[in-house]
Amino acid sequence: MGKHRLIQEINKMNDLEFSTPGGNHMTEVLITTLISVCASFITALVTLKGNNKRELKKQKVDIAQNNYAVKRDKLNEIYVDLMNVVNKFPNISPNDVLQHIDYAPNYSLESFDAIITSLGYQIEDYKERLSRGTYNEDELYKTECEIREREFAIEKIAHIKKEYFEARELYDDYKRTKKAIFDLYAGIEVKNCVVCFDVIIHNVFISGKRSGDPLDVSNNLIERARRDLINSMKSDMGIDQKL
Repeated sequence: MGKHRLIQEINKMNDLEFSTPGGNHMTEVLITTLISVCASFITALVTLKGNNKRELKKQKVDIAQNNYAVKRDKLNEIYVDLMNVVNKFPNISPNDVLQHIDYAPNYSLESFDAIITSLGYQIEDYKERLSRGTYNEDELYKTECEIREREFAIEKIAHIKKEYFEARELYDDYKRTKKAIFDLYAGIEVKNCVVCFDVIIHNVFISGKRSGDPLDVSNNLIERARRDLINSMKSDMGIDQKL
């Protein structure tokens, strides 16, 4: 409609310019009118475009909020249960415990009992040497230290074993009972982080890779994978986090 009005004004301007004595004056008036009409037309277009952008942005926000609401409804319990399960896994492997022990056995394939048994044999051997009474004071102290280190390692590895198998059992049960809903509604980033977490757990407790310092989150494989997974779940639910 603005275009038709513009053409009408141009036609009026041409008619008046050539049919009236005061054509020049009328031309100036019509040019002013034409400029005003064009300005109004451009302003209307800009306003309409701005309104469309705001409406589109509002629609995107509404869709995002609705998606978060659906996810919270479907995934709240699923994510909470998964978070509880991954927090059950120990953040240290037997090889982390054994790394400072001389001639220590090497752990892999969930061989907790074999490692504990091997350390027990070493303790028996050291105690047998002590019973011979052929050590000087320095050798005696060193041998007693070797025995205490292995006793501590046995206790620590037994604790890791208990935590690991309890967590694995909970994780297996979670996969049996919750995986269908998880696969249907979980975000792609969460799924990727679950895969990464599973790989780390396999590398540490099956392949025998060390996890790293349990007190240093940034340098511990399990802690990093656990943190990334938990943060991805919070983000997928629209929850701000600062970890």
